[in-house]
Amino acid sequence: MSIVSTGIDRVVAAILEKARREAKEIIKRAEEEAKRIIEDAERIRSEMIKEERERLLKEYRAEANRKIAEARRESYLRVTSEKNRLINELMREVENYLRERRGFSIVNSLKNLIVESIREIGVGTGVRVYVSRRDLEIIEQLRNNPEVGKSIAEVVPRDDIMGGVVIETLDGKVKIVNTYDARLQQVRSKLLPHIAKLLFSGIE
Repeated sequence: MSIVSTGIDRVVAAILEKARREAKEIIKRAEEEAKRIIEDAERIRSEMIKEERERLLKEYRAEANRKIAEARRESYLRVTSEKNRLINELMREVENYLRERRGFSIVNSLKNLIVESIREIGVGTGVRVYVSRRDLEIIEQLRNNPEVGKSIAEVVPRDDIMGGVVIETLDGKVKIVNTYDARLQQVRSKLLPHIAKLLFSGIE
């Protein structure tokens, strides 16, 4: 009985030892696989974190650049609007001076405009002069002026002229508009860049 028992014990012991070795090997492989899985997961997580970080940084940079561009555009529009406002105020002030006849001789002004217009038309005598009603008396006086009087054949008052003159040949084929409004528009278009430079030099 003891011999049989002893033989069985050895067999059992051998089986258990083999099972332990196999279990140990299985556990080792499982631990290695788990370690590999964990390492892969850590690597994937690191890559995902890196990708997410880069994505977020790209989004933040894009948003920051958009806001900077928007701020620059808004700043440009505001500065441009303010410049235009100041220039328009300046031009309105000039127009007020012309309307109120301040700061210059209306007689000399009208005479010079007539001389300039006649020279541009290129005729020595016989022009029609359209003029503001309030300047009608001055033009009549200028008809006695030897420099321009002989050229004026007809004077026509008009309510739509603020100041200055419109000179026309008697046949109506040639007309020179030398009103204050027209001259003001010429000043605005020709001198506006220069005025803006004077007003805003060094201002961004």
